[in-house]
Amino acid sequence: MRKIAIYMAMLLWVIAIFNKENANGSEGTIVKALSTNNLYTEYSQINVFSEYNAQYLSLDKKQKIIEDCAKKLGLSNYTLESKKEGQRVSSILVKKGKNAISTIKFITIEEKGEDGIVEPVNYLMVDLLFYKDSDSMYHYKDVVESMFTDLKLKPQISTSIVSSASGIKTLEEKSAMADAILKDVDAKIVSQNRSDEIFTIYAYSKEIDEYIVNLGKKVNVNIAISYDETSDKTFIYYATPIYNTDY
Repeated sequence: MRKIAIYMAMLLWVIAIFNKENANGSEGTIVKALSTNNLYTEYSQINVFSEYNAQYLSLDKKQKIIEDCAKKLGLSNYTLESKKEGQRVSSILVKKGKNAISTIKFITIEEKGEDGIVEPVNYLMVDLLFYKDSDSMYHYKDVVESMFTDLKLKPQISTSIVSSASGIKTLEEKSAMADAILKDVDAKIVSQNRSDEIFTIYAYSKEIDEYIVNLGKKVNVNIAISYDETSDKTFIYYATPIYNTDY
């Protein structure tokens, strides 16, 4: 289960502004880029993160917010649990289905200010994972965006598709796969690390609407490639604007 530290690390890495522009065909471009490169879709994922109003909320209120989100996502027969660990209170809803896993979290962290007064910092997170499917991801991305807009929140949203190819790949083969995808989405490399140990590329494409700004440069394409010995598969992680979970 992903921890809030991952999201905070992402925010610190960004040092950025999250923006949205009007672009056409970005969704189809991504799917086409992966399918035309003979890659098998393992799963797709939406990760949404937003700071909520900085105020004290009762546990019932937090759970009501989560349940309202679940209703808008069409979720039922889920589990909803709350727990307190130190200065952190977490309320987590989980729905596991045959084709998807949905998680909604409301997390409160009590922080002491310079004046010694303890104040709550609230976060609302939504993670949706779809097995062997990318069409559902784009549909629910629109639903989630509308849901957060109704809450008057401005979330950070990332989408990702994890594909695979059989066997281990050489550095040259991994580079060829990545370059083919970058070409298909018309992305220009911003920074990269290509080695057998770490293979990660950050790039920018005008074909994709969301982007972040890091050190004055736009970024909205993130490609990472790794090999898993257990399954004997090479996994290709494609995300916009960046991949914010482990690989």
